[in-house]
Amino acid sequence: MKFGAMGSFVKFAFAKTSFDYLEKRLPSLDMTSYKRRALLEYRAIVARTPSVGPLRNNMFVVSMYAAAFVIALYKTKPELLTPDVLQGLVQAASYCPLMRAAKEGKSAFTKKEIRTRTEQAAWSREHIDEYPMNWYWFFEKVPNEDEYYITHKQCGICKLCEQEGVSHITRHLCAMDYYTFEMQGAVLDRTKTLGYGDDECNFHLMSAMTSKPLGLKAGPQLSKKTFCAQRWKTTHRARNPCRAFACERDRGLSFHSPLGSHFAPMMRVPIRTPWRATVSRISTVPLLSRRRSG
Repeated sequence: MKFGAMGSFVKFAFAKTSFDYLEKRLPSLDMTSYKRRALLEYRAIVARTPSVGPLRNNMFVVSMYAAAFVIALYKTKPELLTPDVLQGLVQAASYCPLMRAAKEGKSAFTKKEIRTRTEQAAWSREHIDEYPMNWYWFFEKVPNEDEYYITHKQCGICKLCEQEGVSHITRHLCAMDYYTFEMQGAVLDRTKTLGYGDDECNFHLMSAMTSKPLGLKAGPQLSKKTFCAQRWKTTHRARNPCRAFACERDRGLSFHSPLGSHFAPMMRVPIRTPWRATVSRISTVPLLSRRRSG
């Protein structure tokens, strides 16, 4: 990647907030020396990282530079940036003034947002050979709802962390997704994450109104194990919470359910439908409800 305007913008957006946070958390740190070394490392990471394509076709270009910045902060003093400090750093950077200005009050469900994600998901798959460092992902809008699914089969940040030999911090960077979508008024429900070693990231985005009946209380502060256990309890008790959607994708039939991986094997059905078709509230859940009540 070229440092250029994007590298300078990310530095400007995150540097002050990040360094202020670290100065408070690590008062013994020589900030003058640390800042100089960290910014040099940031430039070096950007320079040795392959491009993920132009910004007009790939919204994740900014994410790539932001991840490079956080990785540089970590690599400069890995012995001091413990998991707790790193988690706080990611949260502080996510809520920096420029990120707030870019995200807050701007809905994640506008027609423009949906169109952009639809086009860029297709672009990512068509150009993965040209930009192998990029994400490889799918996008599915739920008809007539402020709700959609994003599935990442490959993640640029995971690849970047692996390139830099810091794969163990990937999961902390994944928390940024929760913060950014929250600022856009969306609730993120995710039970599988590439950064945790899963085979995909299965984003389920919905408005607060849509998520309320599901009783979801997911958040980046929860560990994956705690999150899945809590989610199973809340959705299992909810009244008819399942919205099941079957779709055909480029690589065969895939299935996602708000009930997550616990119920996915039970609820997969051998049907072939167009990707926009909806399997609305399939009979499995009412049957289970009748069995419990009987």
